[in-house]
Amino acid sequence: MRIVKIIGLALLTFLTAATLGTVTAGDLIPRRVLFDNPERAAPFISPDGRNIAYTAAHNGVMNIWVASVSDLANARLITNEKRRPIMEFFWAQNGSQLLYFQDQNGDENFHLYAVDVKSKETIDLTPYKSVRARIFAKSPSHPDEILIGLNNRNKEWHDAWRLNTVTGQSSIVQVNDGFADFMADDTLTIRLGSKPLSDGGMQYFTKSKYGWKKFIRVNGDDAFNTEPLFFSADAKRIYREQKAAGHRA
Repeated sequence: MRIVKIIGLALLTFLTAATLGTVTAGDLIPRRVLFDNPERAAPFISPDGRNIAYTAAHNGVMNIWVASVSDLANARLITNEKRRPIMEFFWAQNGSQLLYFQDQNGDENFHLYAVDVKSKETIDLTPYKSVRARIFAKSPSHPDEILIGLNNRNKEWHDAWRLNTVTGQSSIVQVNDGFADFMADDTLTIRLGSKPLSDGGMQYFTKSKYGWKKFIRVNGDDAFNTEPLFFSADAKRIYREQKAAGHRA
């Protein structure tokens, strides 16, 4: 969105100057200013607060770097992607790994990778052909585990899998029969699911040992501004985002 705004402003400036007949070669913004790699991007602090990870170019490709928060000048290159830039990454809750998504040659089948911050050993946590991974939940109470979605059974829907990012072992915990998303509590137990409605809205369901039960319906007019965020620690309350007059509630 920011790039679009910058490009739009640049075009508006150019057209205004052209209308006034004052455009010269020196007035044009070099394309590299708009499209080149940023010097640094997407900084994230580690769970213990001691390190910071960010992306920066290495041989022209955006990779992950890590530095101590007290010594940013001595950042270490953690990944070594040579073709495709790393666009999305985050710290594992254990603080010893970084997790990132990467596809192959632009096929948009994003695998989830884990890289050890100290050894730089990288493993593909979702080594399935033509499968796209996504994240459903993570929890500081289970630092070596996350809840991911995989469409290896049905390309249209992502089943929920519990994955150990250290060992790579995983097990399916919820077969998806039409849910757009799942939400889990602090124990990584799925508590909420959502299904799309024909008007663009969402029907939310709660899950218990008895199955799924309708919880709340959000119509299409409100779906963009309303969504559940997270559960309380005891899983008895759910917090949601509902934007009204520019505020969150």
